[in-house]
Amino acid sequence: MSWKTVFCVVAFCLPIAACQTGPAVTTFDGTYTGEATNVSPPVYNCQASTTTSAMNVRGGRVSFGLFRGWVSETGTVQMQSQQNTLSGQFTGDRFIGQFQEGLFVAPGIFCTYKLEMTRQ
Repeated sequence: MSWKTVFCVVAFCLPIAACQTGPAVTTFDGTYTGEATNVSPPVYNCQASTTTSAMNVRGGRVSFGLFRGWVSETGTVQMQSQQNTLSGQFTGDRFIGQFQEGLFVAPGIFCTYKLEMTRQ
């Protein structure tokens, strides 16, 4: 094998190996369902509650609506999708967090909801 072939193989494999930081976190795997309750100031005129899609966790990967991200070993999650943000904490069979909706009432004002979800 020539040195060019070895270099190409090593150069191709290094980025993949560098991305792997250990085994995936599977402690929180499952499907979580629940509700989102408005915690915004009343003057923002946000919905009192909103229906949520299921939050799915598989191998440490989290998906929730348009959000995609990872759960840490300690159970924390922080994700962003366009103007929306989601953060929270998995503990046992529960997820408690906050969802900030990018549909604003006025520039810079966002509807904020408390998420409470349980693993099914």
